[in-house]
Amino acid sequence: MKIPPPDRSYVIWFTPRTGSTLLTKTLSQLGVAGTPGEHLNIAQDQTLDGHYQVDSFEGLCEAMWQTGAGDDSGIMAMKYSYATGWHDRLTADLARLRGKGPLDPMDWHSWETIFPRTKHVFLTRRHRLNLVASWWKARQDSQWHREPGEAAKGEDCYADKYDVNALTHLLKDHLMRETATQAFFDQNGIAPYTLVYEDMVADFAGTLTRL
Repeated sequence: MKIPPPDRSYVIWFTPRTGSTLLTKTLSQLGVAGTPGEHLNIAQDQTLDGHYQVDSFEGLCEAMWQTGAGDDSGIMAMKYSYATGWHDRLTADLARLRGKGPLDPMDWHSWETIFPRTKHVFLTRRHRLNLVASWWKARQDSQWHREPGEAAKGEDCYADKYDVNALTHLLKDHLMRETATQAFFDQNGIAPYTLVYEDMVADFAGTLTRL
């Protein structure tokens, strides 16, 4: 059965430890806002068509619509963390499938066939050192998310793992991703709806309503 394109789309642009999983899981559970997962987060040795097991650009569109619009809302949704090299690779993959020559990685219009009538949401965090500390701790204990009722790891398990070079590296990674994302917005004339992690968790219900 041919899958029709969604009526509209949105992309949540994020970096790690900005509350993206909390936000996107809740949006998915509401059943009125699509299924905003990391639909472009494929394995390093895979291609888009290989990941989605399709053999054409049209097949890729339909597979992504089915994945990102997992309800009857008519909305295609995705969350995406911009990393320049990775984004360039995905754009080249998309160009190969389209078969119409190279695409500019900095041009959002290249993706609009898959994401019609897109709105853009920029998820960020005000306290960057808290972000970096959270990121480093998650890399140490592999506890990236906690389910309701699940206990946090004890703080004593991090006592001997402080590494200023690693923390500095993660801070640079975060800043480079956000800078590249902002450059992408600027080039495409995108004015995103910005959500700040600290404000989101302080008023989660209100954040969902406004979003």
